[in-house]
Amino acid sequence: VRPDRVAMIRLTDTHCHLYDPRSDEGTEGIVRAALEAGVHRMITIGCDEATSRSAIEIASRYDNVWATVGLHPHEAKHGVATIEPLIGAERVVAIGECGLDYYYDHSDRDAQRLAFAEQIRLAHAHRLALEGEWCELTGSVSRALASYEASARAWEELARRDEAALIRLEAALLAQWGAPILSKAVAL
Repeated sequence: VRPDRVAMIRLTDTHCHLYDPRSDEGTEGIVRAALEAGVHRMITIGCDEATSRSAIEIASRYDNVWATVGLHPHEAKHGVATIEPLIGAERVVAIGECGLDYYYDHSDRDAQRLAFAEQIRLAHAHRLALEGEWCELTGSVSRALASYEASARAWEELARRDEAALIRLEAALLAQWGAPILSKAVAL
């Protein structure tokens, strides 16, 4: 990167857990350190009802932080109904962290498939991006995501309206098969 263009690069961390109690500096310190390192925007990830609520609360305190509402495959046994009421909260830009995790099987596979399908449906219904992680793109994930591609056109229209919609569009367009749908730390 040319030195005269460094100031133009704006990084977005699209997968962070700003509520993680293991951080010595706390949320304030993490956000400050990210800004100092050139990360201008962050999306903090919900993995269940409690962390989705935490993500929303944190996003409400910072102009440069947005939230997701999701049910991680490990938590699929709790059901998507636990997070659905949170989707309409201000600053929610995606559904997830969702997907399939057949390695650990903390939730049985049927519950994971159901939760994943329901979260894809919710992303469509609310015109939100989908955030997920999986180790490899299995046939199950591929089939589930196939119906999701059509919503990209809706994001283009949303992006014309407001910055939060633009964040959703930018995140969605960074999709990489076999990696998180919202990639970690990308330059926009």
